[in-house]
Amino acid sequence: MIAVVWILGGLTVGLVLGGITRAPSQRDRGKARAMSLAGSSEAVCSLDDIVEALRAAALRVIPRLDGVTIIDQIGDGVDRLELRVADPKRVTISTLHCAPTPSSDLPFSVAIALTSVFGPLQLTCDTDTFEVDGTKDRHAMMRELSRRNSEKLEALLAARSTSA
Repeated sequence: MIAVVWILGGLTVGLVLGGITRAPSQRDRGKARAMSLAGSSEAVCSLDDIVEALRAAALRVIPRLDGVTIIDQIGDGVDRLELRVADPKRVTISTLHCAPTPSSDLPFSVAIALTSVFGPLQLTCDTDTFEVDGTKDRHAMMRELSRRNSEKLEALLAARSTSA
C-alpha cells in the first residue's frame, strides 16, 4: 500500500514538474509569419536540385512529391518551413511557394542555401525585405532582423511618449 502511494506521489510530482519545465508548444511560440522569395534570375531547376542545395547547407530536409519540408534543428524541432512547387521538374523562384512559419531564423537559412541554385534573392518576412546574396551568414541576417525590430520598437516607444 505504501509503495502504491509513493508511486502515485512520484507520478504526480513528475507530471507537475514536467508540465512546468516543458518546452513551449507551437501555440506558445507565436504566430506563423508569412514569407516569400523573389529573385531577378529565372533559372530553372528541379526539385532534386533544391533538396541537394538545402542538404548541402546542413538543413534537415524531408522531400515530398510536390515540395520539401525543412525542419529547424536549432530549437526543439517543432518549427518547420514548407516549400511547394507545381512542377517538380521545372522549378523557378517565382513558382516556389513558401508556407508561413513561426521560425525567425529558418527562412534565412533556406534563402542562403537557395542562392547556390537561383543566385541573389529577396526574402520577405511579414513586411521586411532582406537582400540575400550568400555573402552574409544566418547570424548576420538575424542581427539585421534584430536591428530592424529594435528600430521599430524605439519608434513605437517614441510615438507613445510624445502622445502621453
